[in-house]
Amino acid sequence: MPQARFTMSYVGDLLRLFGRSPADLKLMVCYFKSTGTEAETVAFVKTLADCVGGALPPMTLVPKFTTASEVSVEICGVAQG
Repeated sequence: MPQARFTMSYVGDLLRLFGRSPADLKLMVCYFKSTGTEAETVAFVKTLADCVGGALPPMTLVPKFTTASEVSVEICGVAQG
């Protein structure tokens, strides 16, 4: 969850350059390292909700058992604007 918060802080920094915030996200695709349990997925989504600060946009969640690098979270998003 710490890396999810860290990644979302980068997303927020990028959106701020365009006068937007994570609350302006309209779509998210999230890859995250997980053993695939429901509890891990729920915790990940709760972390994202805390970072967005409101209702989450439609999301595609992709839990992965392993990743090609040390990165355990990748988030792609589309913001309105």
